[in-house]
Order: sequence, then C-alpha cells, then structure tokens
Amino acid sequence: MATIDSGRSQRSRRQTEPRRRWRRLLTVPLLLILLAVLGSSWFDRTDVTTIEIGATNRILLVNDAGPIRIRSLAESEGPPELVLRDSWLIRRPELEQVAGAEGVVIRLSCPTRFPCRSAAELSVAAGTEVVVVSTDGLVEVGRFDGSLTVFSSGEGVALGAISGSTRVVSDGVVFGSDLQSTSASVMASEGDVDITFSRSPAALVIEADGGRVDVVVPNQRFRLDIESSEGTIVADVRESETADRTILVRSVGPVTVRNPAG
Repeated sequence: MATIDSGRSQRSRRQTEPRRRWRRLLTVPLLLILLAVLGSSWFDRTDVTTIEIGATNRILLVNDAGPIRIRSLAESEGPPELVLRDSWLIRRPELEQVAGAEGVVIRLSCPTRFPCRSAAELSVAAGTEVVVVSTDGLVEVGRFDGSLTVFSSGEGVALGAISGSTRVVSDGVVFGSDLQSTSASVMASEGDVDITFSRSPAALVIEADGGRVDVVVPNQRFRLDIESSEGTIVADVRESETADRTILVRSVGPVTVRNPAG
C-alpha cells in the first residue's frame, strides 16, 4: 500500500509541477504589463506652473529633469517668467529658487528614482545673462539678446537668433541657425557641430572630439586657423592673414567652413 501511495504522489507532483512552472513564467509578464498600464496612467498626472522671476541681470538655470527652452522678451511683453510643464509617476519634480545680489538660481530635479519630467521655458528681459546646465533633454534657444552659456550632457543644443556672446559645452549635437553673436565658442565631445551665422562673428572657436563640423558665415574676410586630425578640411571663404575676424577650429572629424549657398 505504501508503494502505491508513493507512486500516486510522484505522479501527482509530476502533473502539478508543469502547471506551477507555467504560473511562474506568466506571473512576471503579467506584473510588467500591470505596472506599465498603471505607470502610464499615473505618469499622465501633469501640471503647468508659471513663476514670475522678477528683475535680475543674471539667471542660472539647472534642469536635471527635462528639456529647456530660452528666449528674450520683446518690450511689449510681460515680466520675466519660468513656465514649467511637469509630469510624474509618484512624486512631482522639485523646484528650488534662490535670489541674491548676484542673480537668481533655479534648479529642477526629480526627488525619487521613479519617473518624472519637468520641461522648462524661460523668458527673460533683453540683456540678461543666462547660464544653463542641462543633464536631461534638449536645450533650445530662440531669439535671444544677452550673454548665454550652456552646459549640456543631454540630447544636445539648438541655437536660434542670438545676438549676445555665446558659449556652448555639449556632449551631443550642436545646431545653430541665424546666429548673430560677435563672439562664439563651441566645445562638443560627441555629435556634429552645424552652425550658420547671419552676421559675421568677430571671433569663433570650435573644438569637436567627434562628428563633423560645418560652419556657414557671411561673405567677408576671415583669418582661419583650422586643424583636423582624421578628417578633411574644406575652407570656401575669403581668407586673409590681416582680417579682423577669426575662425579657429580643432576637430577630429571633417571640417567645412563656407559662405551661404548661392
């Protein structure tokens, strides 16, 4: 009788063990699907906040939670402000703001490891000095009249009609159109540098460790100092050793400096 019971028990275990394995295998995907559904619904929790900054000559904006857009206000527009478009899973992004004699410091960050995002749009008065530090997302600059410094380890930098001095340090692509800066400096550790000036810069310095460099400048004379360790160099501009305007490029990849097509 003991032998018969032992055989039945073994057969029962053999029959139930596959079902248990299937349950275990199905449990993980089902949990992942459930978390994805719940996460997407929770991440839909959004909010838009407008913060008036007040009069200041200098702003430092640090965003560890999303993209940044910057522009200068026209005279007819309102006071300087920061618009935040937040979304989050568990806790919303945190905002820290400190105002002092040297300017305003603003920092945006996620308080936990759970997903959150804060897209910042900064509008400032003409002539304001702005320093941006971005670790997540694209930095986009529209029409801007002031001194601009960008440190980006996110998705790169897109520059528009900037009339003040410009300095960019980026781990990603640097793109610019309609630039009007008299002094510009770009350091790119990865990605391409593709910038177009509608007004000739007095001094342009580019250092690129990866990707190509493509610079378009108006048809004027420049003093050129261009080196590429691994790529070709195409300089299709009027060059003069006595020119007041200078272009210096140090690149690993190919370099092109040219006038606008046509």
